[in-house]
Amino acid sequence: MQLHRANGNDWDSVRAKDWNVWQQLAARTRGLVTPGNVITIAGALVVTAGLIVLAAHRNVWLGAGLILGGRVADLLDGYLAGRTGTKSRVGEALDAIVDKLELAAVLLVLWHIHLLPDIIFVILALQALFNVGLSLAGRARKVSLHPSRSGKNGAVVEWIAAGLFIVHMGANLPSGFDAICAGLAWICFLAFIIFALVSGFDYSKQVLRDGQA
Repeated sequence: MQLHRANGNDWDSVRAKDWNVWQQLAARTRGLVTPGNVITIAGALVVTAGLIVLAAHRNVWLGAGLILGGRVADLLDGYLAGRTGTKSRVGEALDAIVDKLELAAVLLVLWHIHLLPDIIFVILALQALFNVGLSLAGRARKVSLHPSRSGKNGAVVEWIAAGLFIVHMGANLPSGFDAICAGLAWICFLAFIIFALVSGFDYSKQVLRDGQA
């Protein structure tokens, strides 16, 4: 899984005459139109469709499938940006913003339609607020925070846990399968907590260390 992080524009380090077609397009649009950004937006639209299916039609399997399918984009946007030489600060910022908006929307909708346990909603909401606070602190201290491996891994298991909770609480599974689904959901959630603690500690240390330099 390639992280979508950038310290500048990839194409700036390449002579203009050597740009590939994607770098040419990225340069002309100031980093807005790139394969990674297109995948990021497409994934957000698929997640939105999944939430609509869940909230309006209560189709658990299709809704969960769309949400998790849309989140696969989070695994592909950085990869495509790296492969096409179009990583940029715009792409990294867009990826981070979309991630936060998607998470907030999914948490609120799932909690509202009772497909997410209250305690899970509270913990995930607090963790999201903590990340926002870290981001603001980093900006105030002029520290650039980039995606970390532990943060990305945490996001993966967090979304898997959400999908499993949707199925556990919304689908009429046989008792044996339902118990397995619930157990896997809690295991993924505990794995998320571990990754979140590691990434939170690393980000906090970075803000404190680099902000004092």
